[in-house]
Amino acid sequence: MLYTHARKSNPLDFPNVNIKYEPSWNKTLPWNMRARMTLSPIRAIIHTEEEYLNALIRRQYYVRTRARRRVQREQRASIRRIRVHSNSTNEYIKVLAIYWWKLKVILSYSMWFKTCLNLLKQ
Repeated sequence: MLYTHARKSNPLDFPNVNIKYEPSWNKTLPWNMRARMTLSPIRAIIHTEEEYLNALIRRQYYVRTRARRRVQREQRASIRRIRVHSNSTNEYIKVLAIYWWKLKVILSYSMWFKTCLNLLKQ
């Protein structure tokens, strides 16, 4: 259960009230101790800074994921564009324009197939 003042402290220095609901006290607190006086001040600082860092990390993860997805979308679009426009052009460009993962799968399976054949030949 939450206690409303720090242990081993003078209740006159740290009165037994919930500062969360005391706006005038809240205004005097520094930015990283606002609305967190139900615990002790040190733990309040640690807790709020941890929360702030967690929020930053979450935000960075979101932003970078979005950027990565945007890049992937652009790459897919450019590949499709190459495929569309290379119908009349060189066959080599068409082969290059196939989605890279399909190409990778095809190559890996062909290598596996070749190795199996070589083993059978022995």
